[in-house]
Amino acid sequence: MGGWQRNEFFFIFLSFLARFGKSGWAFGTRALRGFSCSKKLLLQQIPLPARKGTLGPIMDKQQHRDEWLMAELAEGKREALEPLIRRHATPLLSFIQRMVGDCQRSEDLFQEVFCAVWTKRRQYQLGRPFKPWLYAIALNACRADFRRPTLTWVSEESGAVLAAPGLSPAEAAVATETAALVARAVTLLPSQQRAVVVLRIWQQLDYSAIADIVDCSESTVRSHMHHGLCALRKYLEPRL
Repeated sequence: MGGWQRNEFFFIFLSFLARFGKSGWAFGTRALRGFSCSKKLLLQQIPLPARKGTLGPIMDKQQHRDEWLMAELAEGKREALEPLIRRHATPLLSFIQRMVGDCQRSEDLFQEVFCAVWTKRRQYQLGRPFKPWLYAIALNACRADFRRPTLTWVSEESGAVLAAPGLSPAEAAVATETAALVARAVTLLPSQQRAVVVLRIWQQLDYSAIADIVDCSESTVRSHMHHGLCALRKYLEPRL
């Protein structure tokens, strides 16, 4: 299997883990070990993230609601901030945790991000998609955190996965171990590659949205994704 094909398989593997929690970690680990599962079979079992433009009016309505709330927030209406926090809290905190690898620091940064949403509310361009703007603020907060002189370590919680029924104790242990290994591998990536990989795999954003967040061209984003997957595969394959 060539390098490009192995990267494609590895992207599918990580997407499967991100989508299906502990059962995904257990199945994905078995598939990666020795590539015992054919790529065709794996593709049939994974509902890959929807392509841009296929989510229809439901996603459009969701985006308009975010933008409407930001318009309200820009006028100083504080009550518009709470639904934005509720709507984006879980995925945003997950993104920050995978970027910094520390739950306590992640929670602090999460609060900083939404404080910045409030203080920068008049800088928001009305009509601009809210999610890329929010994640650009979060990415800048993570980058600022990287520059602080702190001891870097990966907390066990940053690799935690949800419990899934039907797993044996052995499979649950494998799933937990795999999640921790992936979390560790992600934190070892250079910050730009790390941001692209997390936004693409765990946040399921398309390349154009990621380019907006990380402030570079779409071709550069694709290059970061390729090199990030290569690095993750190199780190993880001998350990799984």
